[in-house]
Parts: sequence; structure tokens; C-alpha cells
Amino acid sequence: MKKLLVTDFDQCTGCRICEMVCAFFKERLFNPNKSRIRIIKLEKEGIDIPVFCQHCEEPICRDVCPVGALTKGPDGVMRLDPERCVGCWACSISCPYGAVSFYEERFRLCDLCNGDPKCVRWCPTGAIQFVEDSLADIPRRRVAAESLAKQKIEGRRAQMMGSGE
Repeated sequence: MKKLLVTDFDQCTGCRICEMVCAFFKERLFNPNKSRIRIIKLEKEGIDIPVFCQHCEEPICRDVCPVGALTKGPDGVMRLDPERCVGCWACSISCPYGAVSFYEERFRLCDLCNGDPKCVRWCPTGAIQFVEDSLADIPRRRVAAESLAKQKIEGRRAQMMGSGE
């Protein structure tokens, strides 16, 4: 059965250990710019959002790649062939999740560490999990993430209004 990464946004502290672990295991360097996962910090709202490839059923990034550098294996995992990539940015621009990263003239994409995602193993709060796709329920997670963001933003606004800022 296919497995996916999912995030419990309430548990993510924005520590960025996932970025460092990913960069180390993939590039042998502790450089978060070389990671396949990104933490987006919304400082004002107090929200940290891990961003990584969702290995979409019908990946737009693959479909727009003019040279076939992105493929989806029978295991459902997206893979990027850096030898074929011409750096056109089509995949990065088209990804609705912003999951295709670029650093030092090279694109990077999460490949789930061949079924053993290091970000999951090293996440100190358990915010990132690797679950069967039947448990991931993508539409429900999207609604939950939007609801959480809205709640946190509204809570922060109320807090600011109460403190006279």
C-alpha cells in the first residue's frame, strides 16, 4: 500500500530539524537549503508549516516538464532525474504545494527516502508522520490546515487587539 507524509500542524514547533536531517542524509551536509523539505514560518500568525512533495495522483509538475525529468514510479513516489533536468522552472512554478526546491543551480524533490523518511524518524514532536494513503485523507487535511491557519490568525488578531497594539 502507498504511504505518504502528513503533518500535524499543532505539533510542529518550527525547529527545522527535519530540514537539517534531510540535507545531511541526501547531501552529507548540514545545509537546510539542500533539503527536500521546507519549513514555512508565518511569524505574525505563529504558524510553522512543513512543505514537501505530496506525490499527487496526477502530478502537474511531471506533466509540465518538457524533458521528462520528473517521473512517478509504480510505488507512487515522484522522482527527479537531475541529469535530464534543464532548469526551466516549469515544475517549481506549477507545483501547488511549492514542494520543488531550487538551490545552487539544482532542483530538489522529496523521494520519501526510499520508504524510510528520515524527517519522520528525527522529528522530536512527531509532527511529521508516514502513513498509508488511506489514512492521509488529502481533502480532509487541506480543510483542516486551512481551518487551523484561520483560527490561529484570528486568535493572534484578538490577542493584538486586546493588548492595544
